[in-house]
Amino acid sequence: MRTREKMAILTGLATVNEALDLIARKRAGAVAVTDKQGRLVGIYTHGDFTRGYQKNVHIGRAKLADVMIPKPITVRVDKLAVEVLNLFEAHRIGDLIVVDRRNHPVGLVDAQDLAKVKLL
Repeated sequence: MRTREKMAILTGLATVNEALDLIARKRAGAVAVTDKQGRLVGIYTHGDFTRGYQKNVHIGRAKLADVMIPKPITVRVDKLAVEVLNLFEAHRIGDLIVVDRRNHPVGLVDAQDLAKVKLL
């Protein structure tokens, strides 16, 4: 799991351009979108940007709250690695946000990282 410090996290008021900048700096594939209390409310991925740009070349100006995927698939921090693998397989996702019991993002599992630790 990538720790919170290595994650891209922004509120829904941030723009897609701000998200892309943070995604690049953190070398991540997604940004976790939080509310004012720091609870996870959505996810926005580089793939979402690619698909959105094909429809609207000005998507960079959009607020994350308007383009994010609400209520993303998550895993609680106390779950086992096998449960993480099952979620990746069942939902065909590339990034899985790890949350605490209050739904605050605490980490991220990137599907590309699973191969590095020989789980896939």
